Amino acid sequence: MNLTNFTGIMEIGINDPNCSFFVGSFLGQFVGIKLFLYAVIFFFVAKAVDKLAIEPLITLIRKKLFKRKG
Repeated sequence: MNLTNFTGIMEIGINDPNCSFFVGSFLGQFVGIKLFLYAVIFFFVAKAVDKLAIEPLITLIRKKLFKRKG
């Protein structure tokens, strides 16, 4: 196989019983950090959508309700 540097190291490391634990822990940390970053991005996007979509709708409903009461 013709592997690049990183994939070659990963392939050799996975097949080496002395190194497979470290490769697994590296990949586990990578996946964990990636999921954490996705969660942070989702949180900020959800907050932005909440600010842009929900607040104007609530103010519109309040205006209509108070207009009819008074």
